[in-house]
Amino acid sequence: NPVTVKTTGTDTVIDSITAATTITTQFGYLGFTATARVGLIPPYYWAPNTITQDNLTFANSPYTVNALTSDRHLNVDTTNGDVTLTLPTALSSAGHFLSIRKTDTLNNNITIALNGIDEIKDQYANTFALSTYILSNKEPELVLLSVYDGSTYYWTTQNPEPISASKPYPIVAGNQIVLVDATNSELTLQLPSATANPGKNIIVQRLDVTSNLVTLKPVSSETLIDLTTPSTTLTSSNPLVTLVSTLTAVNSAVYYWKVITGVTYQATSGYNTGYYTTFDPACVQGGPILSTDPLVNSTLVGGAYFDIDRSQLGPNENLLLNLTFFPLDSSNTHLNKTAYSLQESPIIKIHLVKTGQSGDTIRSITQPRILSYGSTDQFPQAAEKIAIIGSPTGQIQEQQIFIPISIDPGIDRIHVQRHSGNIIFIDATLFRMGYR
Repeated sequence: NPVTVKTTGTDTVIDSITAATTITTQFGYLGFTATARVGLIPPYYWAPNTITQDNLTFANSPYTVNALTSDRHLNVDTTNGDVTLTLPTALSSAGHFLSIRKTDTLNNNITIALNGIDEIKDQYANTFALSTYILSNKEPELVLLSVYDGSTYYWTTQNPEPISASKPYPIVAGNQIVLVDATNSELTLQLPSATANPGKNIIVQRLDVTSNLVTLKPVSSETLIDLTTPSTTLTSSNPLVTLVSTLTAVNSAVYYWKVITGVTYQATSGYNTGYYTTFDPACVQGGPILSTDPLVNSTLVGGAYFDIDRSQLGPNENLLLNLTFFPLDSSNTHLNKTAYSLQESPIIKIHLVKTGQSGDTIRSITQPRILSYGSTDQFPQAAEKIAIIGSPTGQIQEQQIFIPISIDPGIDRIHVQRHSGNIIFIDATLFRMGYR
């Protein structure tokens, strides 16, 4: 399927001719440059830039990049050995961008060499390099832009380079996803102030599989994480954590970093803009099955409950559940850009449960409430597995599930259970149906 790029606002044409253009090939690139239209209205248009250098290899190394003319997108193959790319100065390339992509999966590297004058910084002004920047299988793609900060030009990137012993970048308030590589040593990282960043959501993902610990600590004025411990750790078997800046108490002005496991909440910025995700790495050691295998002991963790007030519904009334979700499979990638395996594809089961509890009772139970409802003897499943969803398409899906609550007047909960695997829940809507 093609990707169509269109104009907006007062702009009417791309390439001074057409209102849209398309990208039709896998990994296809298309860049744009704002270009003057002399004597015409509007005075500028977006000119497509498709300049590409394909199949740069060890035989071309070292290769001197020319951002002004021949090079915008560089596809680099390191099959036969490491490749070194030498960047032009940011000043000579003012306003231009470079896209560099590693096309093979071998453990060879691309070295991005600077001239000793320029820096590479991320969007939060963390300085990454004064001389070299390495692209590997952990980070196979890099987009650079030459920008001016009022006094000097430098190269900037949106890539969050992994924190490591040799590159101890601080975790700052602007970070959304923090990648950590503890291959060479254990690391202790300080979080920004939770109180200064209310509602902030930070995901920390380690990339290595060594036995070295990664320890996260709050600032000195905020002594505890989760209000219980002075730090939290990431191990190779538990490599991902989501931290949310949370109020210590109602009407308090003091926040702390709350650790979210199993279900990761992406903070909303308005109605219907958040989503819930459940990932295998976040569910390790969180479920009822004890095993040394993360793919086993992360089963039956997470999911969602819909509690129903049956007094508001007729005895013969049923419901329709409309779910929009994103089941991740081998066409999707982890945060470290490796592909999900089919074994990590999601299995979601839907059950109907009888709790017999009022809304006030349910709301009084401390979160995560799932821990209080593990006993199927106390909270029986009136209908087990009325639907199984999550076929691994790697694309957003929408499904409608008939909820036959009229079969038992005691059914007061729909349990959307993450049995295993990785899924993003985007939206859920319940509709009343038919005869009441």
